[in-house]
Amino acid sequence: MKVNYYHIGLDIGTSSIGWVAIGEDGKPLRIKGKTAIGARLFQEGNPAADRRMFRTTRRRLSRRKWRLKLLEEIFDPYITPVDSTFFARLKQSNLSPKDSRKEFKGSMLFPDLTDKQYHKDYPTIYHLRHALMTQDKKFDIRMVYLAIHHIVKYRGNFLNSTPVDSFKASKVDFVDQFKKLNELYTAINPEESFQINLANSEDIGHQFLDPSIRKFDKKKQIPKIVPVVMDDKAMDKLNGKIASEIINAILGYKSKLDVVLQYTPVDSKPWALKFDDEDIDAKLEKILPEMDENQQSIIAILQNLYSQVTLNQIVPNGMSLSESMIQKYNDHHDHLYLYKKLIDQLAELRPKN
Repeated sequence: MKVNYYHIGLDIGTSSIGWVAIGEDGKPLRIKGKTAIGARLFQEGNPAADRRMFRTTRRRLSRRKWRLKLLEEIFDPYITPVDSTFFARLKQSNLSPKDSRKEFKGSMLFPDLTDKQYHKDYPTIYHLRHALMTQDKKFDIRMVYLAIHHIVKYRGNFLNSTPVDSFKASKVDFVDQFKKLNELYTAINPEESFQINLANSEDIGHQFLDPSIRKFDKKKQIPKIVPVVMDDKAMDKLNGKIASEIINAILGYKSKLDVVLQYTPVDSKPWALKFDDEDIDAKLEKILPEMDENQQSIIAILQNLYSQVTLNQIVPNGMSLSESMIQKYNDHHDHLYLYKKLIDQLAELRPKN
């Protein structure tokens, strides 16, 4: 009995499968008078990502509701004696005055102070938060509650997995940090040490903190002005690699710390890691014992610079979060005034019929 061998070709997509049967001669076969080729269409599958997103959102909102309820329970014994209907008014503050369910009229937050006066004193919640942090006086307990309520409700995002206690809101002092790095590199290799060009410290710091420069562009531009030029091709090439890895580390990219430290690990595996890794502490604990004190200090300075530069992307250098939001509010106020002024001027220049 003769056996006819053939091959089946499949083109599998997300909503279709194309097929063909090919003989040994490379030509499509014919079966029952028809060419053995075709396609099957079907409805594209729905990924689980959408459902997962909905579940995550429900869970997040449920936890927010739980936090706010707990906060209310904590403040209730102190606010109720002062204002017995405060929490009830808050729950109805989003209802229209025409809604039949609305029991309270007028100022919903502070009937005694009036909401108008409150918003005049504190145009945004960040004005209130900043006042609570900086003014040495006793505030209305209801204002304290509103500020903490805002903090607890909007906790920020968790896209960055670096521990919160790693970030510092102090001003970034690049000159001082770079001087320390130069001293440490000199201690490691007195004769041919890598050195940061301190004359470019201000320019380097400006590029790190400039929000108008893309992170990827910073990665390419900053290493060019970091190392001191030695007029030695081999040394300048090595120093360029060290500078690139230093900048990668500070910007949160994967960095080869063995190149930064000019050290060959015992197991010969590169120490490539990112400071925003979730398990960064565990990874550093594995390699720190191989380093001397100077090398450990270099890693600590780079990690500190990473934290400060990352925080600066959220809050401008040297400011608190509330100060930065107030600055945005003031800038918007000024820009809106200029915009309206420009519109009026253009209206005056428009030819009249």
